[in-house]
Amino acid sequence: MSSSHPSKEQILDLMRVAIRELGSAPGSDVFAKRCGVSPNQVKRFWPTHSKLVTESGSVPNERPAQIPEEELFREYVKVCRHYGHIPTLAELRIATREIGTRTHRVQSRFGSLASFNDRFKQWLLSAPEEFADILAFPGWGRVPFDRHSRVVKSASLIDTARHPFLPMGLLSLAELALNRVSQDLDSDVTPSLLFERKCAEAFRAIGFQVRALGQGKGRTADCLALARPERYAVVIDAKARADGFVLGTEDRKLLEYAKHHSDDLRREGIERVYLCVVSSGFREKDIDALRRALTGSGLHGWSLWTAESLMAMVERSISERSDFRLADLEKTFALNTIAT
Repeated sequence: MSSSHPSKEQILDLMRVAIRELGSAPGSDVFAKRCGVSPNQVKRFWPTHSKLVTESGSVPNERPAQIPEEELFREYVKVCRHYGHIPTLAELRIATREIGTRTHRVQSRFGSLASFNDRFKQWLLSAPEEFADILAFPGWGRVPFDRHSRVVKSASLIDTARHPFLPMGLLSLAELALNRVSQDLDSDVTPSLLFERKCAEAFRAIGFQVRALGQGKGRTADCLALARPERYAVVIDAKARADGFVLGTEDRKLLEYAKHHSDDLRREGIERVYLCVVSSGFREKDIDALRRALTGSGLHGWSLWTAESLMAMVERSISERSDFRLADLEKTFALNTIAT
């Protein structure tokens, strides 16, 4: 490709050739590497890559429907019994070929294999008795392999001692809150995205029904934590920040989340809606500004939680399971300040 921008017809011809050679339309990254046409050059003529694919005479690749969690867990049981232990990521990929299961993508879906195993274990505790034997299988405590290191680290041993009730998949929450690469981070997942996913898992572990949303895009927060029997919900916004959360212009975004989700949740029968921002730390001087910004937002209150506070709450919910109630937790979301 010459240094000048390719014409529209040249790009279309390159796409058609690529489709013929590959058997299907390449994605944006593959097209750029294979044909030398950057996404910015594509956007000179088409608003999205899929529009280019359509105009070239092909149908854009559709993402396969996500397998429901219940079905996914039952297929994972088959893999566990196939090997006689909790499988590694490599074994999951092999099982896809050997026994036809669809569990090889759990790491990208849940952020890490450890996070998936934590969720799987929660399901087993309330699943039919026929699955109870899986809880006794070896392999639950396996430390995930770090592709970026030649040696598997044992840092989790210290954290496990400090947090005996915390699920293993959440041990890296405080580190991820600082926007740092974590030991169990998949290579194609950023720390900020994994932090959002793990925050959702943390609220699920506490006992909320969690609804994942759009990673804080547009008018949509990262997730919603629903306590339907108690008739309240919490809008969750996870912010991975190396130097702590700084309000700045974020107040507008938080106000938008509050208004948008409050209206939707009340239509679902939720009576009280709260906002919770989770990050590595907060500034006292932002509190008054946030109070002013969220006045009249429709929220019943808001709270700022550090990752450590969230980890402590997960531990408390597990260690005090028989006495822990989401109804009692509600007041911590109405503080209108930093939770301690």
